[in-house]
Amino acid sequence: MNEYVNAILKNKYIQINIFVILLGVVFLYFWAFIQGRKISFWPPYIENKTDKIFINPPSSRKDAINGIWEGIATQIDEKLGKKSYPVRATFKATGKIITGESVTEVGPIKSVLSFRGGFINDEYMKVDYINKDPRVFQWGVCIFRFLPRGDRLHSKFVGYGPESRDIVVGEINAKLVKAD
Repeated sequence: MNEYVNAILKNKYIQINIFVILLGVVFLYFWAFIQGRKISFWPPYIENKTDKIFINPPSSRKDAINGIWEGIATQIDEKLGKKSYPVRATFKATGKIITGESVTEVGPIKSVLSFRGGFINDEYMKVDYINKDPRVFQWGVCIFRFLPRGDRLHSKFVGYGPESRDIVVGEINAKLVKAD
């Protein structure tokens, strides 16, 4: 074992590579610290920069968003026109982050989207979504208004549509069907 370590330490190319890697890690943590992000050395963690805009809402709001939501999405597409389709989404709020999955079926085409975001304030949420199938190029962002009663969501979205191969916009109206 000592022979192996000595051989590595005597090789200047390996020494340079180890030095560059360590310098890079130190620089990344230093830069994250300067930006005011949360960091942890073990387990290694640097807070996502976009997460800084999210708040940690009252537990009553987090509890109210958790569950299964169903509704209608209406998409406006310059090439394909206006179409409405059912949407089913599962939301899970942990801390200030919301994650989940939504499923839509437009005719024979089924899309399963993964999303991540958070509360901007007690009433509004922002989530980014992407298709879970790596072969399908579909992504976007939704801005949700979480109505004060806690059982309705209204959303506007903009994203890239795989069928139109263009930017699509629309809205979603959903209600809570099963709370977690």
